[in-house]
Amino acid sequence: MFKQVGKAFIDAMSEEFNGTDHIYNADTFNENQPRSNDSAYLSAASRGVYQGIVEGDPQGVWLMQGWLFQKTDFWGPSQIKALLHGVPIGRMIVLDLFAEARPIYNATQSFYGQPFIWCMLHNFGGNTGLYGKLDAVNKFPFEARQFNSSTMIGMGLTPEGILQNYVMYNFLTDMTWRSESMNVSKWIEEYSGRRYSPESGHSEEAAKAWAILQATVYNNTGIDKDHQHAVPVVRPSNKTKSVIWYDYTEVAKAWGFLLQASETLGTSSLFRYDLVDVTRNVLQDLAFDFYEQIMASFHAKNITAIRGNGTLLCNLILDMDNITSSHQDWLLGTWLEDAKSLATNHKEESLYEYNARNQITVWGPRGEHLDYANKQWGGLLRSYYYNRWQLFVQFLDGCIELHVPYDQSKFDMRSFIMETEWTNSTEKFPTKPVGDTVSISRALYSKYEPYIKEARTTGRAKKRIEEGRKHSARQERLPYSYMYV
Repeated sequence: MFKQVGKAFIDAMSEEFNGTDHIYNADTFNENQPRSNDSAYLSAASRGVYQGIVEGDPQGVWLMQGWLFQKTDFWGPSQIKALLHGVPIGRMIVLDLFAEARPIYNATQSFYGQPFIWCMLHNFGGNTGLYGKLDAVNKFPFEARQFNSSTMIGMGLTPEGILQNYVMYNFLTDMTWRSESMNVSKWIEEYSGRRYSPESGHSEEAAKAWAILQATVYNNTGIDKDHQHAVPVVRPSNKTKSVIWYDYTEVAKAWGFLLQASETLGTSSLFRYDLVDVTRNVLQDLAFDFYEQIMASFHAKNITAIRGNGTLLCNLILDMDNITSSHQDWLLGTWLEDAKSLATNHKEESLYEYNARNQITVWGPRGEHLDYANKQWGGLLRSYYYNRWQLFVQFLDGCIELHVPYDQSKFDMRSFIMETEWTNSTEKFPTKPVGDTVSISRALYSKYEPYIKEARTTGRAKKRIEEGRKHSARQERLPYSYMYV
């Protein structure tokens, strides 16, 4: 029966798409644990899938994500080999999905002979945050090619979301044409010239900004995933952490150089996009400093200080909303209206809007994937994240006034009510940018420069890097399965 279904499916797909390239994706156990770890069972399972493919196309090749093998508490060498060898060698291609951080090929003798594609996953949840592993992408694919009895046949991109960190996708796709690693600094300098309007000429300031970004946000050397947990976009708690691998006060220097470059590059939409991105990123990192001040005030039972520091943080979120609202590509309204435009009637429109709101916030009727796909968008920051942090500050205030201990479960309940009300709302948001990006960014730089200087001179920014390194070291010691928690 399975072979019949496989044939019918392939026949239908071939007819729909006017032929086939003979490659078929199937992921039977992706985040779905098999009922048995017996090698014979696993080989039979993969053999069954393959037979379903070739029944419909005798030349068929099975394309499979290798993400399942990250779960090492189930997938040991014998289980992996059994699954892979249920298919004739060469008739399966495995995507080594997270190879820039957690490659599988080097722990499986190059997937025990099956061809594989070295992939950069890079992004989880479509989050908006500056992140990249330029040095890893520059080096690791060539190590995989030179690996003993390597079966690597290509390079690929496997992000959960795109439309962010464009430099990483430009870099990886460039690497696919090369036979060896290159000078990353030279590539970045040339990229900063290519990215913006050629008519504007070369900008030394933009090149300096990108050199800093290369050495900081795009130089992650640990295994930390690009899964955004910045203070503004996570549900507040009394134990919020913000792990970063770079000195955000250095990124603030890049911000300053971009503002200088705006004199010649300010008319470029891509330049303005990057200015929004860097401005937003510095503010999200500064938010953690304000959060720590809030918690210090709470532990000191100083209501006035809680309110004052809470205002600092909440106003910062509004400022993040102002800068993101100034560019077409950072708008919540566009996301919602695009979803609604696919509807054929009012009922569908309501459903599509709800799903679009739910996915970027609680993601599930009960918040099953809370904040997983968080976004820092104009409209979303002021209407959702700002209100949630205001609620938190008020909750701390109430704990002091009522002389009761902080209770996370009580706050979570109140927060969830607010969160679900937002997902069910039909409030409209702008689909056109508001304000001038350069002017807003320059005003914010002046406003927050004193706080940035303080973080630099007091060593607070350096301390966060050390804490980030300790976190990364702890993650290095964990099995791959930690990513499923």
